[in-house]
Amino acid sequence: MKKNYKYLTLKEVEGVGSTHDSYLKRSVKERVKALDLVIDALDLASFIGGAKVDSPPIRCDWAVEKEFFPGVSAIFIYSSADEEFDSQLQILFYGEALKEIKGEDLATLSIATLNHMLRYVRKMYSDKNLPPMCRMV
Repeated sequence: MKKNYKYLTLKEVEGVGSTHDSYLKRSVKERVKALDLVIDALDLASFIGGAKVDSPPIRCDWAVEKEFFPGVSAIFIYSSADEEFDSQLQILFYGEALKEIKGEDLATLSIATLNHMLRYVRKMYSDKNLPPMCRMV
């Protein structure tokens, strides 16, 4: 993760009255189970046209970033399930042009990137029992 940037959730980008944050969270929840199958985050990052990055100082299995536009990037932080929590994916946004992009666009681009991650899972792990969402994207 780049240290000179402030990483923001979609709710923080949009501010009070964020309407797209809950939509993005629902979409993540529908897709995160498929990411349990990912073994090689570097290969996944390459597949989506992104890069694997050092994990932030929180518990996570991997983190990949994707530049949507010059000056607008997202980092996808994945944590596998444990005794307390189900698998989780957090998406944070950063960049010098971040404030110029609407929350709706960030949500749409994030979901499109997640869908491409599921295409990776479908391609690389076709011999596994895939979640239904992998066949829908």
